[in-house]
Amino acid sequence: MSTPACGSCGDRLTAACHVTIDERPDVFSDLQAAVDAAPDGATVRVDGVCTGPLRISGRTDLTLEGLPPLPVGCVAGNLRPRDLASTVTGGGDGEVIEVSESANVTLRFLNVVDGRGAGVEIEDSRGGQLDRNCLARNREEGVEVERSRRAEVTANLVVQNGEDGIAVHGNARGISLTRNVISGNGHDGIDLEGTRENVVKRNTVHDNGRDGIDLEDADGNTITGNSVKRNGRKRDRDSGIELEDSDRNLVDGNRVRGNADGLTDVIRCISGDENVGSNVPRHCR
Repeated sequence: MSTPACGSCGDRLTAACHVTIDERPDVFSDLQAAVDAAPDGATVRVDGVCTGPLRISGRTDLTLEGLPPLPVGCVAGNLRPRDLASTVTGGGDGEVIEVSESANVTLRFLNVVDGRGAGVEIEDSRGGQLDRNCLARNREEGVEVERSRRAEVTANLVVQNGEDGIAVHGNARGISLTRNVISGNGHDGIDLEGTRENVVKRNTVHDNGRDGIDLEDADGNTITGNSVKRNGRKRDRDSGIELEDSDRNLVDGNRVRGNADGLTDVIRCISGDENVGSNVPRHCR
């Protein structure tokens, strides 16, 4: 599966920021003001290009969504760079969107781009979903999840970010990463570190600067059915899928080809025990 050039995520959109809340008549030109005015359980709709940073803290059941993509780009296939017309762009230091100490916050149909930190950071939160967003050209991670539980990151396009595409750190648990396209990021495509019991399934991870999928001190995870190709630059450092100090993981049915380590359908296992699956070498079991 190939991915189009992804530099166009939100970079040519110039429409003014218009934000509404449910069926209320108010129209906001400031995204933070709209979110602050929205009650828990509301849907905040973004039209145009809004400037961050946006901080969502201490909220429950809040949805932030852009205009839905055309069916040809999303329902019938993968999200494409030009499918989304609603953008939140970096406007200061730090993350473009930060979700903290919240429950069941959903972000969907948004370009989240050009931040000086991560595109989206989720910390100390539970539940919630990142669904069909484009996260591009942020200086740090496209998505960073820390100390959180049961979040879903589904069918996003995560491209050309300066560090990892998606990072799950800090004792986060039960995070599901499925059907994302993760390409052209400066460090790892997906980085799991100090985390447990996550699912990484059916993602396309290619042409990232270091490892495609990296597990370090990451136990009890399920890594299945991913396509991991052409990642890394240095044979002695970069791998398609790399596992270190990680135990009891299922790594099975992944297509691993053309990465810097030269391995085919096998992970580079530096250290770990009781790992299972078709991609796991004998010394890591």
